[in-house]
Amino acid sequence: MKLNLLRTIARVAFVLSVSLILRADEGCMTEDRTVEGTVPLTLTADWVTKGFTENTATENGNAGAFAQRIIDALDDVENIESIDPTQVKVAGARARVTLNRGHSSARSATINITTTNKAAHELMQLRVPDNQTNREVNASDDGTDLYLRINAAAISALQADFQTFLTEYLAGNLVAAAAALNNISWVAEWSSDDPPTSQDPDDFDWVTEIILHVPAEWDLTVINI
Repeated sequence: MKLNLLRTIARVAFVLSVSLILRADEGCMTEDRTVEGTVPLTLTADWVTKGFTENTATENGNAGAFAQRIIDALDDVENIESIDPTQVKVAGARARVTLNRGHSSARSATINITTTNKAAHELMQLRVPDNQTNREVNASDDGTDLYLRINAAAISALQADFQTFLTEYLAGNLVAAAAALNNISWVAEWSSDDPPTSQDPDDFDWVTEIILHVPAEWDLTVINI
């Protein structure tokens, strides 16, 4: 069984809160509003599992190789007045099989992460009853055959590195920002209840996602009705 990390990308979207601070004179056709909300960053690792073993397969990845994609995604967000990097939080996690072309079995996995302090942390454990296409597990699943459990110590270490990244990014120090991401590396370990064989090998694609929420404020001009 061989795992190959294909890419890590950050996607940015807006999640606006209901907290609005109005800053306009009464009777104006438009008004300026400071809108408080969240910028979600989704750190996505895509993998291919192919071949066969009797035990466990591992593969390493590193977020620094994809720092420019994350920076470009943040650059695409418009009208941000301020971001508070100290409040970035890990909001969730997910794993999903995107395509299965071979052996299917109940699976268990451990994903370990290494951060700036060079200490290895168990980021998550997950289990699925099979690896058929579209099989998904997220942090809200907590059964016997289907679960994803996140380790708090690893989350704290990951948040600290992203705080450093965002601080350097906001200061315009893009080299230092990329270096902060370069300190984040990981390894995935899979095992199967019914191991694949040379006659029935593994051949499936899967993805893991870590969702980070970054508090922010936007200055917007809206029509006053």
